[in-house]
Amino acid sequence: NVGKTVKFEKKNGSFYMTVKNLIPDSSANPSVYSTKITEYEWIQVVYMVENFDFWTEEQFMFNEVLDGNTFYLEVNKISKNVNLHRIVGRGSPRYDKIGALCKYILDHQESLVFQYKQINN
Repeated sequence: NVGKTVKFEKKNGSFYMTVKNLIPDSSANPSVYSTKITEYEWIQVVYMVENFDFWTEEQFMFNEVLDGNTFYLEVNKISKNVNLHRIVGRGSPRYDKIGALCKYILDHQESLVFQYKQINN
């Protein structure tokens, strides 16, 4: 199974998504895909984070037995001139609001990768 990191970021008024697939036992050459995304696609991620109560849910929850699938979600935002930073983690098979949020974000990035690869080929 391949690990994955997904990064959505806003820089200088533009929006970007970077996906890094981490190949087990071969961390020297992870595959990286990066693309500029629309403001609407960015807002969809922000909307998901806010609607799934990211800022108030319990930070770390793990089951006694893990299947090796773990989600970590890290968010930085500026609110009322204060820089907020938070990391949450969920160990599978724990599937609550944060687990669902992570799954939706992964589905969103997979859709964007497919869409942008089609456009750019």
